[in-house]
Amino acid sequence: MKLGTPACNPFITLNCNLRCPYCITHMHGKDTNHNYMMRGGDDWITALNNLEDVQDYIFNGGEPTLHPEFAKIINSLKSARLVAIGTNLAHKRSFDKILAVKTRDKLVVDVSLHFGADTDKVLHRARLLADFHVDIRIHIVKWPGWDIEAEKMIEKSRALGLNTWELEYLGFHGGKFHAGDNAQQIRVDSCGQDATKTVNCWPTMYRPIAPNGDVYICHRLMYCQDTTGVIGNIFDGVKAADGHVVCDKYGQCNPCDFPRRVETA
Repeated sequence: MKLGTPACNPFITLNCNLRCPYCITHMHGKDTNHNYMMRGGDDWITALNNLEDVQDYIFNGGEPTLHPEFAKIINSLKSARLVAIGTNLAHKRSFDKILAVKTRDKLVVDVSLHFGADTDKVLHRARLLADFHVDIRIHIVKWPGWDIEAEKMIEKSRALGLNTWELEYLGFHGGKFHAGDNAQQIRVDSCGQDATKTVNCWPTMYRPIAPNGDVYICHRLMYCQDTTGVIGNIFDGVKAADGHVVCDKYGQCNPCDFPRRVETA
């Protein structure tokens, strides 16, 4: 099977152990994403290894380490240019599961520091993983409701010698849409509107794959389980289309899905 992209974004689970107030998954999904059936590790291993043109695997969620066979899946992937894992490391079991990954020459762990987690413990676990030669990258979103605390965490993370990324918040807070300091009008038009319009949309650079194997054109439609955005299924061996879909949700997109090709329908 071909996805038409060198990178894919498998969501082996959308369950999460945190409930952050700014979470895009729950903002768009309204918790409906938990209706996705979780597939077993062997299914994921076979399907992901059958993606002929994929060189990078980027696992996000939810919290991917909550999948009961997380380490088995990662350990069984074919040789890849990059395997990256997005995790909040909020619990020790996430640390233990990542430590159980033994087969990757290049393993990147993107640790997101979040409101509601014990961030000192998270940074301690991240530092330990870095000492085991895991490529750790700390991501801190400067959410307006947590901006002062975020600055403190940035200082602590950098003091530990961790590669720390400070991210702009893209979304609504206090009745206002925050488009970031480097706002582009396309981001405001696509993500910051109450009203929506119908457009032709082409797939994002990283094809999001839902827990049931459906390949979506974008993350927003995947979170909502809106099947108009489905362009294939990796468990069925269906080739993901390279063409566009007609979407009537433009104006309420996921900020992470840009830049991308969009045209008026």
